[in-house]
Amino acid sequence: ELMMIDRIHTIAYQPFLNHAAKEKWKTALSDEVITEILDLTENHPYYVNALCRKLWRDDTAPTLSDVRNAWHDYVEKQSVWIIDDFSQLTLNRKKVLMALAVQFTTEPQGLEFTRRTELSPSGVKKCIDDLQKIDMIYCDAQRRYKILDPAIAYFLRQSAG
Repeated sequence: ELMMIDRIHTIAYQPFLNHAAKEKWKTALSDEVITEILDLTENHPYYVNALCRKLWRDDTAPTLSDVRNAWHDYVEKQSVWIIDDFSQLTLNRKKVLMALAVQFTTEPQGLEFTRRTELSPSGVKKCIDDLQKIDMIYCDAQRRYKILDPAIAYFLRQSAG
């Protein structure tokens, strides 16, 4: 059965990850490693677990490079599904999603965002509404529009740059 879990705050993850690291490697993770894990996964519980499951397979505590490589490898393995989902979107929805992958926005109908997408404010609004309905984007507590899935956001940023 599907269960929705909100993003877990960084402050809650730090002791949990360090406890697990001490059990596995007898040492805590560096603050930089924890920050990188949580930044890459955007504190999304599913992806924090997926990335950490991959990292915890190693015999030594991960370095910053290990975290980045493991995330990149994980997303690459998901790329078939990401490309399939992305290819089914209209051109305008793709433009909005690509723009959000590069930078979230609090003003999707504002001049900066509409220029980035090359769409009219009403065109952006329609795409935002449509992408929210299919759970590809969300508006967080700070009223920032973002891509829901951090793997998709990462993949699109890699593709764009």
